[in-house]
Amino acid sequence: MAPADITPQQLAEFRQDDLPKLKDLVEGRPTKAEFERDLRASLNSARMQAEVLKHSVSLWTVLWLFLGVGSAYRLGVGETQ
Repeated sequence: MAPADITPQQLAEFRQDDLPKLKDLVEGRPTKAEFERDLRASLNSARMQAEVLKHSVSLWTVLWLFLGVGSAYRLGVGETQ
């Protein structure tokens, strides 16, 4: 996003919501260990894992899964004639 595209509303929200947290981070609150612990907990949560799965599955995934299972079935059944 170019600086010219930032609206005054977005700037005000940044100053109100994000800037205090960033200032605390620069000043060492939370500590690096606490920050890493919280980040790991967030990344390992069921909600985050569901989001990753949701964004990684597409129609191509479903197609290749269908073709793979179909091929495995055909190989397992063998020729019946």
